[in-house]
Amino acid sequence: MAPAKLVSTVTLVCTTLFMCGLASLGTGGILDACNQYSLAGTTKEECRAGFAAALGKKPSEQTKMLLSFALVFPRIEASLFLAMGLGGVYGLAKLAPGTASVAVIHLMQGIFFLCACMIHLHNSKLLPFETDPNLRADEGTWVPFAGLTGLLAALSLASFALCSKYASAPIDHVAEGAAVKEKEQAVVKLQAGMRAKKVREEETMRKRRSSVGSADI
Repeated sequence: MAPAKLVSTVTLVCTTLFMCGLASLGTGGILDACNQYSLAGTTKEECRAGFAAALGKKPSEQTKMLLSFALVFPRIEASLFLAMGLGGVYGLAKLAPGTASVAVIHLMQGIFFLCACMIHLHNSKLLPFETDPNLRADEGTWVPFAGLTGLLAALSLASFALCSKYASAPIDHVAEGAAVKEKEQAVVKLQAGMRAKKVREEETMRKRRSSVGSADI
């Protein structure tokens, strides 16, 4: 189990640092979407100016709704990063890395990072289906993100595979109940034997007292 514990621990440390440190608390994206956009190298002022320009002076209802979603989703994304990162913190502090107790944490984080990696690869036009024509950033922009999320996905899924090997066998409730009943019966027999022994000892003492009384007479 030692290799599993090492890989699991390293993975949880890496994902926690990324999710809690870099991608949520580090950006302040939960409080302001433009803080989260700093991951793209954009300042808050540039972000707000960009959205203002996109709205224009007389935006349509559809445009206002679209840009509102664009400002809401990064905050939700940062919240998700924080929640999953804190799950890793709990796994490190209260559970046992390398065992089945943390397998579900690795699974959730692994699926998340795998999906993120695929999205970044798609945006880099490295997957064989069409990208959104409005996505005009340089294709190379997404390659480092794909590499980072791909690495974290590989670590998380490898940790899940290692930890899930140590999952507990399903509990046989029938056998467990029979064992409990057997123990209860053994306790009852032991108590009955102790009571019988006490009765015999008391009977022996009475006989001795009777014998001593008869001798004195």
